[in-house]
Amino acid sequence: MSAASRRVMARKGRLVRDGWQDYAQKILPKSAPPVQRQETRRAFYAGAAHLLATMAELGEPEVDEDAGAGVLEATQHEIEAFVRTVGTPGEGR
Repeated sequence: MSAASRRVMARKGRLVRDGWQDYAQKILPKSAPPVQRQETRRAFYAGAAHLLATMAELGEPEVDEDAGAGVLEATQHEIEAFVRTVGTPGEGR
């Protein structure tokens, strides 16, 4: 999904919903039972909610710009590290 697509979805209030649908279509097997789809969707939305709450805290007056940028950079590195381990014996550690 492109950055431009994400911006359009965000303006329409569909960023998480459309992100979930894109993820489910690309990742979940068509034969996934309903409980797997439900639990995966819950986890996807929980991750989005956690990230949103964290980003909201960065907008608080007591958080300076450098500290906020540091959190964003660290989060990016954390996600990149996770992606590199997907499908390896080290996944989840």
